[in-house]
This record gives sequence, structure tokens and C-alpha cells, in this order.
Amino acid sequence: MRASGIEEIVLPMLELFAQEAPKGMLSLSSAMAAKSLDGVGRAAHSLKSSAGNIRAKELADLLHRLEVAADRGDDVEATRLFETVRFAYDAVLRQLSESGIRT
Repeated sequence: MRASGIEEIVLPMLELFAQEAPKGMLSLSSAMAAKSLDGVGRAAHSLKSSAGNIRAKELADLLHRLEVAADRGDDVEATRLFETVRFAYDAVLRQLSESGIRT
């Protein structure tokens, strides 16, 4: 990373995710509580992009699957995936915190 000149953007990207991801998760949780699959799909898509940017691959994959389930109108699968997304999301934030990133 140092040779390519991108080393200096890694920490700011992780910090930005730690600051912004809770808003995305709140949007996702609110959409789930409202049973708005359209809102779930949009929130999952947005958070998926952020997770992908920091290479949180498992979280990004789960969010993609949640987005697809919401787009299909599969509320049973969306509910099941949401619980798994919450665990993966918590794990990512915990890892960031343990790495010294303020969450």
C-alpha cells in the first residue's frame, strides 16, 4: 500500500465507516421494524457499499443477500438475514474498536 500511495487513506476510510455505519444500520433497523421491504432494500444496498469499501466481505455479502430478499418481497428471508446481518455488523464494529478505531 505504501508503494502505491494508498496507505494514508486506509485509516480515514475505516474511521468514516465507524462513524457512518451506525446511521445505515439504524435506517435498516427502522425499515425492518416498519416492514418496509423497499426501505430495507435501499438501506441494505447503501450499507453494503460501505462495508465493501472497507473489505468487510462477510457483512457486505449478507447485506447483498438481504437486499435481494427485500427486492423479491421475501419478508421471511429478509427477517432471517437481518438477524445475521446484525451479528456480522456488531463483529465488524468490535474488530474496528479493538484495532483502535473509535466506534
